[in-house]
Amino acid sequence: MNHLKLMMAALAMMMGLTMTSCLGDEEEVAPTITTVAKLRSTFPCEFVTDDGFVIVPSSSSVSKFEANNSISLSKYLNNVCYIIYTFPAGKEIKEGDKGVEDVTLEGLATLNSKVERVSEKGAVNDSINKAAIISLGKEGNEYLKPAMFDATTVFLCIDYFLLNKGHDFTLVDYLSEQPEDEEGVLTFYLRHNNNDDSMMNTSTTSYTWAKNGYVWFLYHGFDITTSIMDYQMQNEGKKPEAIKIVTYENATTPSLESAKPMMHYIEYKY
Repeated sequence: MNHLKLMMAALAMMMGLTMTSCLGDEEEVAPTITTVAKLRSTFPCEFVTDDGFVIVPSSSSVSKFEANNSISLSKYLNNVCYIIYTFPAGKEIKEGDKGVEDVTLEGLATLNSKVERVSEKGAVNDSINKAAIISLGKEGNEYLKPAMFDATTVFLCIDYFLLNKGHDFTLVDYLSEQPEDEEGVLTFYLRHNNNDDSMMNTSTTSYTWAKNGYVWFLYHGFDITTSIMDYQMQNEGKKPEAIKIVTYENATTPSLESAKPMMHYIEYKY
C-alpha cells in the first residue's frame, strides 16, 4: 500500500461519510468503497488511483448519477476526486487486481483547486492571500505530507481555521522567479482566500470538518501540467527534481501578520 492509500485509510477510519447517493432506498448494494482517484475518461467513465488501479462505473449508474445531481461528469475530467462506489455483494477485489468494472457510482466531490501562472508579483491575475493556514498535513502524521498524485498533480492536505464559509486555495507559479541557488526546483506559492469567513471559533478546522465527512475541505489537488511543460522548455527538456510549496503558517490564529513562511519540498520522480 502506497503513501496516498495509507493516508486515506487513516482518515477513513475516523470519519463519517456524507455524500449524495444516486440509488433509491429499495436497492441493496454492498460493500461501499471510498477512495481518491482522477477522472481520466468520461466515455467510458474511468477513474484511476495514484497507483494505477482503474475503477469503471457502469454506464447506467453514471447516467443515473448525472441525472439525479444535475451535472455532467465531463465537468470533472482530469480532476482528482473523492468518490464513493459500490458493487454487488459477493464480488471481491483480490490482491493483484488492476481494476474493477461495472461498479455503481454513488458519490463524487472534486478536490481540484486553481493554479495560476503569474508574470510577476502584483500582476492582475496574482492571487489574493487573505489568511494563514495552520499547516500542510498534521504534525507527526507521515501520511498527510504533501505528495504528487501523479506526474501532473500536486496533492495537499491543508489544515486551516474554518467556520462557516468555503475557502479558496490557489497555487501560484511566478514565471519571473527562478532562484539560482535552487537548481532543479519548481516553486509555487500557496494562496489562501478565506472569503471573509470570520473564523472566530478557532477550535474548528478543515481537519475537524474532514473527520466528519467533508473531505473536500482538507484535501486539494492542483494540476501543474503547464508549469511542468514551461519548466522543461526553459531547462533544455529537463524535468524538475523537486516541487517547492511556500506557505504562510500560524498555528494559533488565521492572522497573516504573525504567520511564518514555510517551505515544503516534494520529490519529483517522474
